[in-house]
Amino acid sequence: MQLLAGRLTPMTTSRPRASLPVTHEIRRLHDGSVISSHCSRDCALAAFEQLLLAQMMGEDPPGPLQWVEAHLVDLATGQTGASTRGLVPLDGRVPPEVLRWP
Repeated sequence: MQLLAGRLTPMTTSRPRASLPVTHEIRRLHDGSVISSHCSRDCALAAFEQLLLAQMMGEDPPGPLQWVEAHLVDLATGQTGASTRGLVPLDGRVPPEVLRWP
């Protein structure tokens, strides 16, 4: 905000916002789509460790009792740093998220 003629008015700027480069992505293997993008390996690993089956299945999951797999990809090298997989339930529906056990 900027004070002009005794009034508070919004101040605009033509400077672009700072953004961090994406260095890692978590991708679904069955359709190649990106689950999430990250600016550091540590951040990507933290997200990867909390990945849910529903996130791995995505919007277009394979059929029931098919494996879904997610890979943590380093964009600089194209190498897979980690991978995990899960089984699509028999009914083919995305399971509910379990936040805590009783």
